Amino acid sequence: MPRHAITEFGRKEEGDLEESEGLPPLADGHVLPPDLLAFYRTCGGLTLRRERVRIVPPGAFLCVGGTRYVLAEGTDARRPVPTVHIDLDRERRGRCYAGALEPPIAPSFTSFLTRLAYDGVYWR
Repeated sequence: MPRHAITEFGRKEEGDLEESEGLPPLADGHVLPPDLLAFYRTCGGLTLRRERVRIVPPGAFLCVGGTRYVLAEGTDARRPVPTVHIDLDRERRGRCYAGALEPPIAPSFTSFLTRLAYDGVYWR
């Protein structure tokens, strides 16, 4: 995911890009999918003001159990949005979930961002 694509996406979606902070710490054996790795190499998070959603910075990319990590969260307490998790399991790497719910809401980080841009917060 090239920087210009992320920057353009952020601009189009009334977003604020955060400066790169490096990569998130991961448990042994967990690996970021290539698109998310490119995102964190480019920036340290992204807040989409219009959607009231934030792709968390590396320090908030926390394991919530097993192989799932916090990927995105709502930014408006008056309109709560379920936290989005991403799975780093070898077989399911990149799949995004609305909290602990199944099935996945997106097959990859890029798909999640694309769908967010077109459909807004579609996982409520």
